[in-house]
Amino acid sequence: MTPWSRTVTSKLALLGLESARAHGLSPREFQRITGIAEAEARDPQGRIAAEKHIAMLNLTERMTPLAHMPHSMSAVLTTAPFSTVICVVANSPTLQHAFANYLDLRGLIGDVDDMLIKQQGDYFEFEYQMEGNADGERTGRSAFGNLMLMARLARQYLDDAHLPVAIELTGKPFPGWQAAQEEERCRLRFGAARNRMALHLPGAAQAYALHNRVAYDVINGQAQAEVQALQQKYSFAARVQALIDELVNPVTVFAGDNTLLEMVCERLHTSRFTLHRLLQKEDTHFQRITAQVRLKKAKQMLLQEQASISNVSDLLGFSSVSAFSRFFSAQSGLTPSRFKSMHRAG
Repeated sequence: MTPWSRTVTSKLALLGLESARAHGLSPREFQRITGIAEAEARDPQGRIAAEKHIAMLNLTERMTPLAHMPHSMSAVLTTAPFSTVICVVANSPTLQHAFANYLDLRGLIGDVDDMLIKQQGDYFEFEYQMEGNADGERTGRSAFGNLMLMARLARQYLDDAHLPVAIELTGKPFPGWQAAQEEERCRLRFGAARNRMALHLPGAAQAYALHNRVAYDVINGQAQAEVQALQQKYSFAARVQALIDELVNPVTVFAGDNTLLEMVCERLHTSRFTLHRLLQKEDTHFQRITAQVRLKKAKQMLLQEQASISNVSDLLGFSSVSAFSRFFSAQSGLTPSRFKSMHRAG
């Protein structure tokens, strides 16, 4: 489970919106059920929160697949982030690399659920763990799609279109499963304890004959940069910083770190231990984040002509102007007075 906020690309929401519309639901009704506004779904750079995405899946995965919907999916697959992930995963040095790259990059599309891959010799076991399914209400369509993607990769890399594939899924059969089973040349079994698939892949470590190293290096480098940027934007630390910013905006008197820590833990429904552990995973800590927010607030207030350095120091909770000056200089490389004079000069 990732420590950052789980999201999916808005393009999946757009597919869900189109599917719902094709089944007679208006965008307003779609929003009422899923919480996803049409503008959110149509934002080409947008991300949808996990709870909204799961609500959408609970709606659309129970709908009977329509004949024209695959064309919409085909159009989406040609656009980023789908195209980026596909280009890397389908052009990896080996099948083993393809599986690993899928795990590394799938967050660009969405990281609401988890995929686990275990290898023992030539045998691979894939398990798809669904989030928000404590009541067992989600269908196995998402699990089927992701597991089948692994099987397609195996067939491609090993050049074996007849590789036998058997997939176990929890819950009851989803609409259209028979057609999907026939199209994908696989066997589905429902009511299992886990969403899983086991494959015997003796050639998984062999070099892929069609691998293009130049194209792979370029696109994989781009993909890794996009993953890093996404994780930073939706990191747990970013959530904590945004929450602190909200709690102290507008500033009356900036609360002490211990008070802020209690407030943040209460809002996130987590313990101090868990919060510190998650921040530590991202190589940061609570005091560093509060310092970043304090510096941001200090700069905002110092840019106001009527704000004195002494007043800013008091509002930010420093014991003295000298303590504030030391903090500001250490964080920004400038004294508060120098920062104010440079702004006035600009």
